[in-house]
Amino acid sequence: MNRSPSNRPIRKILAVIATGGGSTVLIWILGTFFAIEMPPDVAAMIIFIITSAAGYLMPPSAQDGLVFEPEIVREPEPEAEEEDEASE
Repeated sequence: MNRSPSNRPIRKILAVIATGGGSTVLIWILGTFFAIEMPPDVAAMIIFIITSAAGYLMPPSAQDGLVFEPEIVREPEPEAEEEDEASE
């Protein structure tokens, strides 16, 4: 699992926050000034797609300093190996 060494939000998270707000304002502008009405489900889907794309496409910053923590892999128990040898 990756983690950040500080509590400062990483650039990918900031991109998602900014595009979430921006796409919400875009939906509001379309409805208010251009009279383009859309169902709330469609508006939510548009906001989700835009924010997800921004979070996925934004590369991490060199200042983010992500730390990779590999998962712990357990070794097989010795008893299981002995049973396999005995059955052969």
